[in-house]
Amino acid sequence: MGMEEEVRCQYLRRVEVRPDLKKITNNLKTEKKRTILKQVFLEKTQCSTWEEAEETYEPYVHMVDDYLDFNINRRCVPTEFVKFCDAAKEHRAMESVDISVDINLTSRTHQDLINHNSIKSLVTSTKRKLEDRVRQILKKIKPDD
Repeated sequence: MGMEEEVRCQYLRRVEVRPDLKKITNNLKTEKKRTILKQVFLEKTQCSTWEEAEETYEPYVHMVDDYLDFNINRRCVPTEFVKFCDAAKEHRAMESVDISVDINLTSRTHQDLINHNSIKSLVTSTKRKLEDRVRQILKKIKPDD
């Protein structure tokens, strides 16, 4: 599977209007590499379409172009990129871990303690920080621990 027909046609049209064949050839090579990287990303993350990958792995799909300077062809994809795909999938799996921290405040002197805006803000930010920290710890824990 090579580049999509639409992409190929776009570059052929550029050849018609621009005589700089070397630049267009380099653009074609870059686009071919991008297509290969996208295919590998889809395979490693088990997404069926690039649109699904963009939705599911939003911060990662924008980093695919960072690997275009590597030597890439259908038989040879950099180990760094494969590790990148695995990290994206692992990070996504960790994000899907349902963590919820409950904080219960009681005070004998202030009955409506939780209704105070400063207290609400503190509880919310502390809860979020605790949940994030638990997720970080879970990333480091191996499944057999």
